[in-house]
Amino acid sequence: AFIQFVFPVLLIIAGLFVTWKMSNFGLILVGFGVYRFALKWLPLKMMLLLGRVESWIAILLVSLLLTHVWQPLGIEKGAFINFIFVVLMIGVTLGLLQLFQARYPAMLAWCLRHKLLFLQLPLFITILGAMIWLGAPKLTGWLPDSLRQTRPLVALSHAFPGLGREFMPPLDEGSFLYMPTTMPHAGISEVQEVLALQDRRISAIPEVEIAVGKLGRVDSPLDPAPLSMIETVINYRPEYLVDENGRKLRFKFTIDKKDFFRTPGGEPVAAPDGSPYLVQGRFERDKAGRLIEDPEGRPFRVWRMALDPEINDGREAWSGIEDPDDIWDEIILAADIPGVTSAPKLQPISTRIVMLQTGMRAPMGIKVKGPDLPTIENVAMQLENLLKQIPSISPLTVLADRVVGKPYLEINIDRKAIARYGIQMARVQEVISVAVGGKALTTTVEGRERYPVRVRYLRERRDSLEALEKILVSAPGGEQIPLIQLADIRYVRGPQVIKSEDTFLTAYVLFDKQKGFAEVDVVEQARSFLDDKIERG
Repeated sequence: AFIQFVFPVLLIIAGLFVTWKMSNFGLILVGFGVYRFALKWLPLKMMLLLGRVESWIAILLVSLLLTHVWQPLGIEKGAFINFIFVVLMIGVTLGLLQLFQARYPAMLAWCLRHKLLFLQLPLFITILGAMIWLGAPKLTGWLPDSLRQTRPLVALSHAFPGLGREFMPPLDEGSFLYMPTTMPHAGISEVQEVLALQDRRISAIPEVEIAVGKLGRVDSPLDPAPLSMIETVINYRPEYLVDENGRKLRFKFTIDKKDFFRTPGGEPVAAPDGSPYLVQGRFERDKAGRLIEDPEGRPFRVWRMALDPEINDGREAWSGIEDPDDIWDEIILAADIPGVTSAPKLQPISTRIVMLQTGMRAPMGIKVKGPDLPTIENVAMQLENLLKQIPSISPLTVLADRVVGKPYLEINIDRKAIARYGIQMARVQEVISVAVGGKALTTTVEGRERYPVRVRYLRERRDSLEALEKILVSAPGGEQIPLIQLADIRYVRGPQVIKSEDTFLTAYVLFDKQKGFAEVDVVEQARSFLDDKIERG
């Protein structure tokens, strides 16, 4: 009796809350609650009739709710087609249950008469489930090779490879972290040009909201990034226009017209071939070109729709942007610049967690430890070539650290030459220090603020090897001697960053998986492949 009283009350309260906060559908819940209250005073025939009506109303309500929330066929198909699909699914499911309930006595009698034959069904379901979970190769591994290489078992292995394993499923953060690297010999001006060009190209992608990059490391000893490492945070737009609460906005739409696919501002958007393309349907706009909100309209899709050759004569079909992976593929194509590597798919938060755990800027990688940097780089380059041969690894994401290759400027002062002119070693070193790095000579006082005054050569007199050779050093007799006559100035190869773990010098070989593979399976395949290569020498 208590439950019969509380349940209608909860229905009425829930219905009033839904009506107030969300939709008038809550009035249906209020009606159910009132009906439950009045049920015990109704005659039996009326109760049976209203019970059936209640069931049909519940089915209709669930169908409308699933259509609104789920949209199984996509918003582009419209609410009516999605509603028909949901009703058919619910109808088929309930129909099968009703048929099973009606035929259950006859089915039970048949199963009891044919016990052995009936048990084949749960056995088949068990084997099928194990094959989906573990994969056909593991279940058939005990068979001889001659039998496993037959056409039926090979087809079975391709059809049921097994479920992949991952330490943690990827989360959708709404943004990417693109971390390519330039070649070690690139200077700061060249890296800045690359960074600016990549930001412009990535920002030009219609689905990208903003792209902000940085190069090198911040002014902190905790950031080991070399100058050649670029970090670009890319925020992409939601699939549809939404309000501040994340609800999809609906706008006036005409389905029987054709129009270019446009941005919310009304500008045509180009397909990958560089030209705008037509789509079926048009969003109506006011005189100012703004979308017209309409509760009965259709959500405005921000991600590019598919290109249909039937309404775009002479053009190839294109599937459009369906998920964030498609946006990432567009980013990789846009950021492809000679002399710059690609990067694995990363997200800001998950990448920081991975970097804190492993020190690497990728979900998967190999740490190479050795006695000296040239040996480590040589082994890392060999591993890079081998990892590109593994089918489950994306070749574009395989990247070995270029440990050695940063150009260092060395100035070796010739003691005999400076002695010939009577110049002291400290004098030459001071001239080089002041000309290149500068020297603080005094401090200016501006009220309560203090500013050091640093003196050094103009940039154009110290930014190249030829300019450094022309630095003049004064001799005791007043002569001005060019630095090239007093020293040997040259570039030498050296490390761009030195990393160590457990007292050993370390370098990383980073890689990422292909689509359709799990991280744990990729790591196991890579380990097995490399072990096999090592055994073969």
